[in-house]
Amino acid sequence: MKDNLQHLRYWEESVEIETFKSWCHKEQGWKDFIIDEIEKDEPRRVLDIGCGTGHMGLKIVSLPYFSDKHEYVGTEITDKFVKYNKNQGLTCLNTDFLKLPYKDRHFDVVICLDVMNHQIEYEDRVLELLRVTNKKLIFSFHLNWVQYPYIEQRRGHIHHHLSLNKFLTFLKTRANLGLEEEIRGVSFPNPPISKYGPHGGWHTRPQVIIIEPKRD
Repeated sequence: MKDNLQHLRYWEESVEIETFKSWCHKEQGWKDFIIDEIEKDEPRRVLDIGCGTGHMGLKIVSLPYFSDKHEYVGTEITDKFVKYNKNQGLTCLNTDFLKLPYKDRHFDVVICLDVMNHQIEYEDRVLELLRVTNKKLIFSFHLNWVQYPYIEQRRGHIHHHLSLNKFLTFLKTRANLGLEEEIRGVSFPNPPISKYGPHGGWHTRPQVIIIEPKRD
């Protein structure tokens, strides 16, 4: 609990909105790939976990097919990010997504981009995302986060470099997913500018994992 509170304070007190935007509002191929994945399915409901300052959310609600009959929901863990997103017209909840206020399979597509690396105990959160996913759950990581697993804490900022193999094993065992049939991974080259964010050149080799759970 103490670590969670420190982590919350880091994002609330140490990261300014414009600074965060300078880190994350960059046009990169892996983000375009995810938008294309969403657009080709034309999902009615989309959940965006850890939506930041709404970079992907604004793209999603601007897709040609998207109308007021569709639903986009973003989540964040600090009031200032939630308020910022609401001010630009996005629906945004303040939640750590451990228990989401939605029925099973409510969202056609759930995206969780560069979020798992901030979760030391991610298993129950992944299961919760699978619970509310109807068709497609998309994660993104960067290679260094999954290739050299360890945990670091700087100024209360939790950065969990988790093991990709361990993550995939968890999906297959506890989440009961068939790796070959329901999970696919896509690797991208380094973005043109890889040295961004609070970690210098750490953000490299984007990895996207797409889960399409079989439903009865």
